[in-house]
Amino acid sequence: MATHYQTLELPEQATPDDIRRAYRRLVLLTHPDRTPDPAAHVRYLAVNQAYEVLSDTRRRAGYDALLWVQRNPPASRPPTPGTPAPTSEGATRHPGRTAAARPFVRTTTQERYAEEYTRYSPYARRLCQFVVVFCALLLLDVSFTTSITDHIRQLDGYTTTQPSNSRDFAWHDVETEHTTFRYLNQFGDSLFVGKGLLLRRTPFFGIVRSVSNPTNLLAPSLFEPATIYSSFLFIPLLLAGLASIGALTKTSDRNRVSAAICVAFLFPICLFMLLFH
Repeated sequence: MATHYQTLELPEQATPDDIRRAYRRLVLLTHPDRTPDPAAHVRYLAVNQAYEVLSDTRRRAGYDALLWVQRNPPASRPPTPGTPAPTSEGATRHPGRTAAARPFVRTTTQERYAEEYTRYSPYARRLCQFVVVFCALLLLDVSFTTSITDHIRQLDGYTTTQPSNSRDFAWHDVETEHTTFRYLNQFGDSLFVGKGLLLRRTPFFGIVRSVSNPTNLLAPSLFEPATIYSSFLFIPLLLAGLASIGALTKTSDRNRVSAAICVAFLFPICLFMLLFH
């Protein structure tokens, strides 16, 4: 079985800089994103395991000590009174040997996690690439916002009272000829079926960004709904940042999978806000 030094193609007297350079060179050759060869995948996992041990000074010292013991086995001698009985495999149990083997048990666990990250990394990357395209579509949608004149087709209203100042606010679920939106009539403006409105609306997802009176273009907008492009803009921005991290080629498998998990949580929220605005 090859040692960690042989895996990294280094002598056992290699310096930390030599180990770092060899690791980077071999990772570029064996990374799953660069080659579909199954043998290269197996070697990629072995290179990562070797680097995790040899890049840590304490773990490297323990590994070197284990290699020395394997190459210089103690001479066999007859058992003395009080010696623990041999196990079923013929080896004597020593309490200290179990403690010495614990670091290598952790290495096996890390290898298993690295294999899982590598396994799901291509799927995570595809998800992040899809969401990057989705965020680009959102950017185009908000960039080409247009103004249209529309007329109210149906109007459902109800009133709420704010406890702080006992002021009444009239809410209206407005359906026009081209879209629907919820309108807070806090300025006393009357709405009725057939009334004309000037709407600033996005072309792709139909998000109403502001509502104005078309007869008074100099007046400020009557209402600006809380949308994904205004009050909740931080959600698509965060989504775009995480998706970009996961879609990068040089991102590690662990970071890519972690970014994809966050993207999978935020993406349905964005869709909900777009479909039920």
